Amino acid sequence: MNVLWLAHSELAFYGIPALLRQVPSVSGHVVCADAAAAQQNLAGGYFDVCVLPLSAYGPSLGRLARTGAARLVLTLSDTAVLHPGMAHGRSVDAWLLEQCITLDVLRDTFRQLALPTAGVATPLRADAADAVSRPRRNGRLTARELSVLRLLVQGLTNQQIARALGISVHGVKRHLSNLMLKFDCSNRTEVALAALRIWE
Repeated sequence: MNVLWLAHSELAFYGIPALLRQVPSVSGHVVCADAAAAQQNLAGGYFDVCVLPLSAYGPSLGRLARTGAARLVLTLSDTAVLHPGMAHGRSVDAWLLEQCITLDVLRDTFRQLALPTAGVATPLRADAADAVSRPRRNGRLTARELSVLRLLVQGLTNQQIARALGISVHGVKRHLSNLMLKFDCSNRTEVALAALRIWE
C-alpha cells in the first residue's frame, strides 16, 4: 500500500516515516510538510491512502485527495470536533486522533484499510471509544440542550454558542455539563462524537 501523509506538525513530519516503515501493509510512503507539497505529490501520482489533517482538508486539497487516492484518512487534534459535512461530500475511511497515533494504531488502521470492505472503525483512545458507544442515560434532551448540541457538533466554541442562542457562557457550560451526564462522556469532544454516532 502506497501512502501520502500530510504531517500536522514538525514532530509528525520526522516521526511518521519511522512508524510507517514498521507497518507491514505499507510498501511505500511520502510524508509532506505542507499542503503545497501534498498537492504536488497527489497531482503527480496515485496513492492507495491519503492521510490529511482535518485543518488542511479544504476544497482544493480534498478534490485532489479524492482523485489521487483510493482511501482517505483524516487526522484531528484531540480537541477537534467532528461535524457533518466536514469532509466536503467524501466519505472518510478512517479518523486518527493526532495524540493517539502509535505504531499499533497505524498497523491496525492500515491492515483494515487493506481489506476489500470499505468500512473502517475510527481508532480512538480506549476511554473515548467506550464513552461514545455507551447509551445515553437520564432520558431525553431538553430543547435547549439539543440546540447547544447542534452548535457544538458544528464546532462552535462556548462563546459562539452563547452568542448564537442569546444565553450566557455560564449557561452554555451548564447545558454542556448536562449533556456530558446524559451521554456519559467526560468532555465536549466525546459528546459531539456520541451525537454524531447516534445521528448517523
